[in-house]
Formats: sequence, structure tokens, C-alpha cells
Amino acid sequence: MLPKISVITISYNSAKTIEKTIKSVINQQYDNLEYIIIDGGSTDGTVEIIKKYESFIDCWISEKDFGISDAFDKGIRLATGDIIGIVNSDDQYLPGALWKIAESYSQEIDVYRGSILIFDGKTNERYTYEPSMKFGMLPIYINVCHLPTFVTKKAYETYGDYDRDFRLAMDLDLLRRFYRKGARFKKIDAVLGQFNVGGLSTKAGIKNAYKEREKVILKNGGNYFWVFLYKLCVVVINCLKSIIEKVLRMNYKAIRYRNRL
Repeated sequence: MLPKISVITISYNSAKTIEKTIKSVINQQYDNLEYIIIDGGSTDGTVEIIKKYESFIDCWISEKDFGISDAFDKGIRLATGDIIGIVNSDDQYLPGALWKIAESYSQEIDVYRGSILIFDGKTNERYTYEPSMKFGMLPIYINVCHLPTFVTKKAYETYGDYDRDFRLAMDLDLLRRFYRKGARFKKIDAVLGQFNVGGLSTKAGIKNAYKEREKVILKNGGNYFWVFLYKLCVVVINCLKSIIEKVLRMNYKAIRYRNRL
């Protein structure tokens, strides 16, 4: 029997992109799918697009929330599937993504992680990003994106859901917590989704992102020595990035992500 997969899409004023996201979910042609949309009270026509596909959506709400983490948690509470995936309203699943998860399903696994395709609409560059499977104390060069991550309902009930205090580092906090508490991870050898550069995480101030990562360290077993070490690593990495781009005239992202398409 196919596991029931719940997919959650969160949105806020996403009229330009949400239709493509919805189609990427309902066109999966997966036979045991529950689709939930959590909208933050959009006023730009997003709700009208959601209503257009209402027959394919099991549950949707549109109301004010306390941010992305709160919207994630609303969807998780409503989900009744064995496994839960989250695709934001400006990203998409690639064809066959849900079947890849179903084929790998085991009651012994808590978290499934695949690769993602990163697309920069400004430069038309595409990269594939491999999933991180270990989440140690230092959040350096790890992939924590929720798009190619599927978590069992039981794991959320056991290890907790998203922390509303985080606006940017919520995925890092969740996966670090799961890893630290003994959750079982499995790698899926497939590219599951496309992440489009330009969302909140890429527009937000870098300084705020760094501060939240420091908070994750302190919350999940670390201390101020680890925070200092993290800051030192960030300085070194930024210096190397500057040398690569400005002195060597090389594409830093192509080196980092390795697989340029």
C-alpha cells in the first residue's frame, strides 16, 4: 500500500508564482496525496488562484499568521499523511518526486532528503545541490532546505515542529534538533524540486541570517565558544569568496555547488 503523503504549500501575496507551484503538486499523479495550502491572508489575487484549483486541494485556509514557521506548523497540525513535504509558493516539485519518496518509504526512517535544482532567474544559471545528512554544531556549508525534505508525521510528534521564533533559520533549527535527538535520516538519490532564488531567505539581510544561526547553535547543545568558531569560519569563507570572485575572476557558486547545469 502506498504511504499517504501530505504536501503543504504556504503562501502570502504569491499570485505571480503559486499557480506553477500548485500544478507541480497536483501533476505528480500520486495516488495517495493530501494537499494543504496555508495562506497568510493574501490580497493580491492569490486566494482566487487557490480557489481555481480547489477541487484538487484537500484543505486550505487564508488568515493572518505569525510568519513562515507558524504557517508551517499550521499545515503540519492539519496533515494526516504518513509523510509530510513542504513546497513554498515560489518553488516546485519536479515530476515523479512523490513517487521517489514512496519507493523509499520505511517505518524505520524519520526524514527523507533528496537533491534540489537551484535556479537563478536573473542569470538563468542552474545548479544541483546535494542533501546534507549530518547536522553538527557548526552550520557551515550544509543544505537545510525543506523543499527536498520529507518528514514523517510521527517524527514531528516525537521531536517537535518548527520554532516560531525563527524567521530564516527554522530549517536549520529543526534538522539540527532532529539529528541531535536521534532521528533517522535517509538520502534519496534524485533531484526532487526546484528552488527559485529570490524568496525571503535570499532577500533578507545576511546579518540577520547569521544571528539566527548563532541562536540555533546556542539552542541545540552549543555554547559561545561554538558561536565564536562559527563567526571565525564565516569571516574566512567570505574572504575566500572575495578572492575567488574578485581576484581569480571565477564563479563562486559554480565551485560551491559543483554541478552546474
